[in-house]
Amino acid sequence: MISFHKKAALNLDQEDKLWFLRKIYIDIFTSKISKILLSLLLINGIFLMLVQAVLFLEKFETTYLLKYVSSYSAAFFVLACLYALPLVAKTIKLKFIQQFQLWPIDSASDEIKNQIKKTAFFVNFYTVVSLAVGVMCATVFAIPTDDDTDFIFPIALMEEFIPEWKNFLLWCYRLAVFCFIVILTGPFFIVVYVIHNIRFQVLMFLHYLNNLNSGYTQRTINDKKYQNVIKKRLQFCIKRHVHITSIINNNRKELYDFIVIFAVTGVLVLISVLIFVFSFQGSFESQNIRVAVFTLACMLTFLHVIAVGQWIENVTSEVFEILKTIDWTCWNLANQKTYLIFMQNTKNHVKVQFSENISLNYELGVAMLKSVASMISVLHQLKNIDYSKSN
Repeated sequence: MISFHKKAALNLDQEDKLWFLRKIYIDIFTSKISKILLSLLLINGIFLMLVQAVLFLEKFETTYLLKYVSSYSAAFFVLACLYALPLVAKTIKLKFIQQFQLWPIDSASDEIKNQIKKTAFFVNFYTVVSLAVGVMCATVFAIPTDDDTDFIFPIALMEEFIPEWKNFLLWCYRLAVFCFIVILTGPFFIVVYVIHNIRFQVLMFLHYLNNLNSGYTQRTINDKKYQNVIKKRLQFCIKRHVHITSIINNNRKELYDFIVIFAVTGVLVLISVLIFVFSFQGSFESQNIRVAVFTLACMLTFLHVIAVGQWIENVTSEVFEILKTIDWTCWNLANQKTYLIFMQNTKNHVKVQFSENISLNYELGVAMLKSVASMISVLHQLKNIDYSKSN
């Protein structure tokens, strides 16, 4: 028989089913060494952006601007990751992992336990695949081409101002590219880790909602023992629901500013890629593989983040849907009042929101893909215009 009693808290250090994500994206970036390295990379990145801005103003040439504006735009996202990643990882570790009273996955039915195990395996495997594609992406960008100086500003800077140190610094730069595999995907996979853990907890919680009346075939309003059991079960479910929603809301408030920053800088990355594709004057034969692998890496991360945003909406909306189907006709007036209050508080399901009208879900994913298609179409038309005929 299902037990509506307080559960022993899950020890994530020993039983975290999403252990791979946690080790790579949270434990590493909360260590002192990574904080120091990220700080050094951040200072270096800010310095390069300032130098690039000064050179833009000094030369003030359209060709020079078009050559490096794509890398300049993308650099804002890189700086955002370098600055925010250790802060986000620390917030999740202190405000989520240490404060969320997670239930062990065997707290509900065997079916839900197996479902959680399968999902966790898939998520870990998908993350490994994403990182493998990221390594491929870093490799193709680390291999030098003749056109690198035409769009990668640090390489052009080395060649112009410190040619005697160029070879040594180029090796440092190309090796550093591999570090950015984890850094640039870190904020997204931390969100994936948090949302999946919340989803697992809600799945187990739904099992208890479905079994509020379990164990009692004969139900009458005058049965005090039955009414007392229902009262305790409702209190148990309400406390669990309040705990889950409070943890979600607290973390959402803590991370809201970062969500906005990554949304804005992420758009800049998209714009920078499109600008590069349609303004690059060199040989595209040397860049085709880079663009293809980079696009694949971005799509893998994008699809996963969009999917988990939709999944958390779906699973939290089920709380209200299940409550609507519960047979409450044999409950006494006090239990019915508690039930109605509980229903009222579960009407609004959880969303990962950027603003009041924009949430992380399939609708946003489709809208973004349509926007990208429209931008590509416009840029393609502009590129094909023969301006010589107007002279």
